[in-house]
Amino acid sequence: MSPKKIIFLVIVVLVFVALGIGFMYLANQKPKQVISGKITVWINEGLTDDFEKVIKAFHDADPANKNIQVEVEKKSSTTVSGYNSLLLRAIADGNGPDIFMVQKNEYAPLESQLAKIPADVIDITDFGRRFDPVFSDLIVTEKNPDTKITTQSLLGVPLGYETLGVFYNRALLRNGAPTSWDQIELLYGQFPAGIFPTNLGLRRAFVPNISDILPFFLGESKIFSYKNLANIVSPFQKYYSFGDLINSTNPDATADIYSNNNTLRQTESQLKSNKNSTTIDEFMRGNIGMIVGYPSLISELEMSEKRVGGGGVEDLVYTDKIPQFSAKNPYNIAKYSFFGISKNSKNPDQALKFLQFLMSSQAQEISMEIYPTLIPAQTEFHAAAAVKALSEKFPKAKMDAFLLGPSMSVSVFDYGAKSIFDAVIDANWEDFSSPSSLSTLGERLLKTIRCEIGEGDEICQQK
Repeated sequence: MSPKKIIFLVIVVLVFVALGIGFMYLANQKPKQVISGKITVWINEGLTDDFEKVIKAFHDADPANKNIQVEVEKKSSTTVSGYNSLLLRAIADGNGPDIFMVQKNEYAPLESQLAKIPADVIDITDFGRRFDPVFSDLIVTEKNPDTKITTQSLLGVPLGYETLGVFYNRALLRNGAPTSWDQIELLYGQFPAGIFPTNLGLRRAFVPNISDILPFFLGESKIFSYKNLANIVSPFQKYYSFGDLINSTNPDATADIYSNNNTLRQTESQLKSNKNSTTIDEFMRGNIGMIVGYPSLISELEMSEKRVGGGGVEDLVYTDKIPQFSAKNPYNIAKYSFFGISKNSKNPDQALKFLQFLMSSQAQEISMEIYPTLIPAQTEFHAAAAVKALSEKFPKAKMDAFLLGPSMSVSVFDYGAKSIFDAVIDANWEDFSSPSSLSTLGERLLKTIRCEIGEGDEICQQK
């Protein structure tokens, strides 16, 4: 056989071999899995219409996402505890959502219904790099006792958070809010008759956000969890004491409802008779210098402005950092909600795809429109958020007052069951005036919370 024929035959054989290998490869290839279906998302903050922007962006981000239908349902219970109960019942009945919004550290039984998302399907390293350290509790690190292998998982994805700060009246505090609580105490006695430096020291009827404020006072004693509530005497007394600080020994007979009162506590009966006014209303009337709260307290100011009128105070409402008990160890309290996948989700793959999108910068930009009073979860957006006003009605109330300083520590107070914390505080408010009563209140508070969340069954049976 001539060399040319040999070469030709070799080429033909090689071509057939290549074709055979190609056909075998194609035959062994599985078609790309298309994830499709419908997922339901429950929220109790924000509006469902606002989430249409998020859903559209999710579908536009990847053509494959268009096969996943996302239905967002707003569960408008009058209370967070009502939402929690509704959600737990739905999960127990098998009718729960695939994804739900949960308030971190506010109801332990609800968080136990979340599926932990393993690191091999979601980028936890990226989460730790781009998201604020306040969310470190969402990263769960576990060690297998048998294999000794450590693994990480993620509980869910947040869109933002809040920290405590102050809203103050610039006409009464021309140099800004005091930086320490000692300075605040010194203001009492210096304000005009009928006007008080702060609204602190009163019960929930007059200070609606007392449950947000008390954890900050607990923080002075390094109490950041319901598990340590047996030691509440000093911090709770500290809060209560502001209501009894004497502001003026020479009341002005021509002043408003505070005219004959030297302490804020003495104003309670007048507040109650004055259409159940709160101290937030009095702040809007210019009778209180500063109030403590999260950025979302701006909504209370807006509602108060409608009730009592601003009296021209709208342009005088500024924001500032939360005062500190110690300049050497500054700290703050934060709160946030996040989205997690239910353990009982019927569509976990689809739910995971949606959560992965919520981690994106695009989703963060949209969420800043939906939740304007939240500090963005992703740190790259902090600078843009800092200069924004919290409300069009209060243009001088800025977000930058709530951003954490570089040396400030922050904790998300663990209520165990916030609704129980609130109820016990309200039912036993009179105990705040007595150290001995407060010492037993702490024990009762701890026991009641543990019973609610299923801890310490033996203690619960001793009722």
